Amino acid sequence: MPAPWLYSTGDTVRIGDVVSLGHWPGVVVELVTEAHPDWSQATGEGVLFEGPDFGRLLTQDLGKDVRLIRRSPAVWPTGQK
Repeated sequence: MPAPWLYSTGDTVRIGDVVSLGHWPGVVVELVTEAHPDWSQATGEGVLFEGPDFGRLLTQDLGKDVRLIRRSPAVWPTGQK
């Protein structure tokens, strides 16, 4: 799935989002596209998650088990919560 990535609810994935991947908590740490310095043809584009139970995970497909829990306050547009 190319950028922009969307949760099953239609919300756009953003860096700093607190999520659950099934039963595992995690955070979106990067959105990797061809323009990203860590992009490689071998891994392709995707959303990079980090969590205490799984380490780092790059995925191209966001299934229904990936759910947005809350936005990071640092990435909320001014005046919105």
